[in-house]
Amino acid sequence: MRQPLTERERAEALAQFSKDTGIIISDKQQGLDTLTKYFAELLPPALLDVLRDTVDLVFTYSMEESGVTFDGRGGKAINTETGRTVTIIGEAQEAIDAGADYAVMVFTHELAHVLTGEIEHTPAYHQYLDYLLNEIEVYSGHRIKNDYFGLPQISAHQTHDSARRSNARSQRA
Repeated sequence: MRQPLTERERAEALAQFSKDTGIIISDKQQGLDTLTKYFAELLPPALLDVLRDTVDLVFTYSMEESGVTFDGRGGKAINTETGRTVTIIGEAQEAIDAGADYAVMVFTHELAHVLTGEIEHTPAYHQYLDYLLNEIEVYSGHRIKNDYFGLPQISAHQTHDSARRSNARSQRA
């Protein structure tokens, strides 16, 4: 079991991550509460254990307020005083608002990056993401599809990022 972060370590890690990514961290608990509810419904207990053992911080942000177009972001921050590496995953409130399947896909997408150590969307990364999504389906009955661009197949709800990518693809065609 990982040692919990002190308040100071948490604040420093979030500040560093915010500086590195341009994300404005939200202080709204509602998004985290909703994400936690989705995890309880869809994630198998073994995957929840991996999440607890691997990820130190989960936070939410607004794509609109931050001026960013990505709906999830994971990474690491290193505490300069202790040398401790803090693993962080953030999710846009817009992705959470799109519903459980999409929110869990975005988070699982970032978790797969963390667990594989792959920054890019390599075949090894997608193979592991597919494995995680299959585990979620077996446990919950929810089929969340990996479309191999890092976004799930969604129809009713599209976040700004997926809409932007769709527009870019259609303009190239």
